[in-house]
Amino acid sequence: MVIDAYGRENLHSVDLNRNFPRLNTIMYRNEIIGGKNHHLGYGEDMTNYVPEPEVQAYIEWVEEYPFVLSANMHDGDLVANYPFDDVRSFNGRPSYTMSPDDSLFRHLARTYSRSHATMSTRTRACSIYSRTFEDGITNGASWYTVKGGIQDYDYLHTNCFDITLELDCIKFSSESGLEKEWIDNKDALIQYMYQIHMGVKGIIASTDDMPIKGAVVHVGGPGINHDVTSTKDGEYWRLLLPGTYTITVSAEGYFSKGFVVEVVENSVTPLNFVLSREAWVELEAITVHNKMSRASLDHFIWILVVCTWSIYS
Repeated sequence: MVIDAYGRENLHSVDLNRNFPRLNTIMYRNEIIGGKNHHLGYGEDMTNYVPEPEVQAYIEWVEEYPFVLSANMHDGDLVANYPFDDVRSFNGRPSYTMSPDDSLFRHLARTYSRSHATMSTRTRACSIYSRTFEDGITNGASWYTVKGGIQDYDYLHTNCFDITLELDCIKFSSESGLEKEWIDNKDALIQYMYQIHMGVKGIIASTDDMPIKGAVVHVGGPGINHDVTSTKDGEYWRLLLPGTYTITVSAEGYFSKGFVVEVVENSVTPLNFVLSREAWVELEAITVHNKMSRASLDHFIWILVVCTWSIYS
């Protein structure tokens, strides 16, 4: 539980890590009705939502510069916390709340905790208000519920995978302790950043070599109910654990295409897609010609009927 809000709020007395759009409710509803599973919060979903200036600046930043992987850092405990932060249950009580990429997020969190000097081996809680965490990791909602947090927002609104790092039992470390904190976290930070080199990545383009923006990349076999999309330059990336997957790409106005791909450990698999335009798009420019052709065909059929009548009359 959070017992001291000092240092968490901005000038408006708003906790910025509770001020992001609350997209989990939309996601949980869509899981039931079969709605969208990615890039939530655009258009009507964010009606009446007014973010704090700092949060608005962050939202604009991550939308303009797409990221692969991130971590937001806190103090006050020592644990790697992964999505979801917001529970599915109506009572709001802490309970393990898996994301579609739960196995991947646990891998990312363990990568950090096991590379940290003490995070995964600590046997005592930071305080009487906290607890110990097996392997130094926790699902956010199983610890305590956060609505409007940054890590769930990044996952549900962008292509970025984000976890929360609690880096010190002391809420506000002294200047004299910063060097030790750097030494304790240095290897973990490097190993965590290296995780961008896993899964698949590539370019999605049309047959005339033009990048396709907003193409949807879906992972099947085994299926993961969380899609990603291509950037304005046609780039895409999808973090995945080792295994065999079917990667399918679809875009409005194009035929979909899929490949079976083997993802291996400690390596990213390049996989590019070239999509062909659907027939109705290419035929749009010759509609008038088609109408003329139909008129000519009707005229030909009429002549054929007259000739046939003449022969048999």
